[in-house]
Amino acid sequence: MFAKKFSVLASAAFLAFGAVGAHASLVGDTLEGSYYFPDTNTFYEDMGTSVITASGTQFTSEPLVVTVTGDTITANFTRADFWSPAAFNGFVLENLSKSFGTISLSSMTNMVGFTTANFVASGSLLTVNWQGLTFTPSTQVIFNVATLAAVPEPETYAMLLAGIGLVGAVARRRSKAVKTTDLAAA
Repeated sequence: MFAKKFSVLASAAFLAFGAVGAHASLVGDTLEGSYYFPDTNTFYEDMGTSVITASGTQFTSEPLVVTVTGDTITANFTRADFWSPAAFNGFVLENLSKSFGTISLSSMTNMVGFTTANFVASGSLLTVNWQGLTFTPSTQVIFNVATLAAVPEPETYAMLLAGIGLVGAVARRRSKAVKTTDLAAA
């Protein structure tokens, strides 16, 4: 009897709380990439708009290839060259789905001279300025993304309500069983 009650309560708890707290990432978000040169007011090239997939989505502006996965943004280069020392020479990624959250520079970044002063992450925008820096095909800049928790999907709330309802039904059934036992004993 105890095992049956425990399994019903455990199932109800899983339904009530199991779906809450899904891992937030960039997968499923829509991002738009744009390149600007020689300043942030001068649009240079459209890098595309794409939905981020688990295997990664690429945005390109020759010689730059930006790959976005669930929790990283990686910039790689296809040849050796240098960026003009103009006021701004870089790209902007805009998350059209939500704010990025916290973006930090990975220790795996190997572009000489690239520091946290070369990028700004604010809300749904990541702005990266390569101004005057050099690169080779082995150069990479990696950003770690800790996204904000997503708003729960309606299915999450449905699972929560189903779990709470099941717990309530078990409690009500138990209280009726106790009353019936009390009446039989009297």
